Amino acid sequence: MRDNGQQILDTKHQELCYLRQLMIFAPTEKMKEYYKRAFLDKSQEIEDYLEECKIKNMRRTVTLQNDNFQENEPVRRFGPYRETAPMKTFTIEELATYDGKGGKPAYVAINGRVYDVSKESSWGGGSHFGVMAGKDLTNEYAACHKDMKAIKKLPVVGIINNQ
Repeated sequence: MRDNGQQILDTKHQELCYLRQLMIFAPTEKMKEYYKRAFLDKSQEIEDYLEECKIKNMRRTVTLQNDNFQENEPVRRFGPYRETAPMKTFTIEELATYDGKGGKPAYVAINGRVYDVSKESSWGGGSHFGVMAGKDLTNEYAACHKDMKAIKKLPVVGIINNQ
C-alpha cells in the first residue's frame, strides 16, 4: 500500500509541476488563469487524497482496557460510492456551448456519455489533435482508440440526448 500510495503522490506531484510550467509559460493571461485554476484544483486533489489516507490510517485504534489492548471497531466505515444527483442530460446544442472557449469548460460526448476534458493538458484551448470539444466524438474516438482506457479517468458530467 505504501509503495502504491507513494506512486500516486509522485504522479500527482508530476502533474502539479507540469501545470506550474504551463502556468508560467502560457502566452496569454487567459491561458495563465486557466492553468492557475487547474493547478489549484490539482493541489486540492492532493490534499483530499492525503486526508483520505489519514482517515484510512485512523480507522482502527487501540485502547487500553483492564491492562489489555483491545482493538476498537472502525472509527468510520466507508460504503460503496453512490451517486447523489442524477446525471445532467445534454442536447447536442447544449453540448456545443461547452467548447472550452471563453472560460467555459470543455466537454465531449463519447458513446452517450458526456466527459469533462477541461483539465486534460492535451485538450488545451478546447481542441485535441484538431478535434474540437463541444461535440459528440464517438466516431472520432473509435477511429483512434481500441478501448475505453483513454477516457476511463475523465469525469462524467452527464449523458447526451440523441433525440
